Amino acid sequence: MSASVTVLVVDDDAALRESLVTLLVPPFRVVTAVTGQDAKGLFLREKVDVALIDYVLPDCSGLELLEDLHRARPGLPILLMTGFGSEAVAVTAFRGGVWDYLKKPFTAAEVLERLSRALGRRPTSVPNDFPRATGRPLLDGMAVPHPSIERAMRFVDLNFREHLSLAQVAQEAGMSKYHFCRVFRQQVGLTPGEFVASRRIGHAVELLRDGHRSVTEVCVEIGFKNLTHFGRVFRRLVGQSPSAYRRARS
Repeated sequence: MSASVTVLVVDDDAALRESLVTLLVPPFRVVTAVTGQDAKGLFLREKVDVALIDYVLPDCSGLELLEDLHRARPGLPILLMTGFGSEAVAVTAFRGGVWDYLKKPFTAAEVLERLSRALGRRPTSVPNDFPRATGRPLLDGMAVPHPSIERAMRFVDLNFREHLSLAQVAQEAGMSKYHFCRVFRQQVGLTPGEFVASRRIGHAVELLRDGHRSVTEVCVEIGFKNLTHFGRVFRRLVGQSPSAYRRARS
């Protein structure tokens, strides 16, 4: 991946900006801004390939900046970073044309995976010396989950197409169901059930963009047994039905 790929990071949290720069350089080139106004100025001067925008900025909302950047360049992939994580924010973001969103706290691996997907590349791995290169843990929006929680997350990533019980996922973490739910929510910001749904719908979005499978085939492939349930969850997270999402991107 060439250093000519430029990432615009817009966030008023200096520690988070520093963490993202440390993570992304190299292989990316990173330009940063604190406010929406600064970001629009940078956008005019720089050839930006992808943008990471915080939902709350000192002078505007990230959604307002998203609209401005999309007006200037409709095809620009934009990822919204949010500490709120409400479904309403996600729905509004998708309707506004956001490519994806990252709910704080997120991991370094998540950032690299989402950026790589947005750019149509193979996922970039986390450097072996990160975050030790910064001399301290990742800050604020860049939390590193406990190894037990990471094990459970990997288990979900590998098995989300199957029926997953809470007991199964908690067992992967070596915790009781009650303790696992509490720790998972603290570290990931979602319940285990919400995390499974987000992984399924995220994969559904990729399959629908591909356009080679019917909505019913996508429903079955990602682990939903009921087309109505799939449509309800998809609409709740994305803001429109699977069929409407596919039509809008065809």
